[in-house]
Amino acid sequence: MARMEHGRRAGMLTDTAGVTAIEYGLIAALVAIAAIAAWQLLGTNLSTVFNSIASGV
Repeated sequence: MARMEHGRRAGMLTDTAGVTAIEYGLIAALVAIAAIAAWQLLGTNLSTVFNSIASGV
């Protein structure tokens, strides 16, 4: 019985699938934050360009 419990604990210590999933999740969140910031900046600049074109026409 103790041997089976030790085997389970050893398996948990070597299982890194959850850690890898968390790392990928953090990377995806950082990429999403960067993309949202870039889109907002680009959207503001495009709005200014379109407004100046509209006022020129």
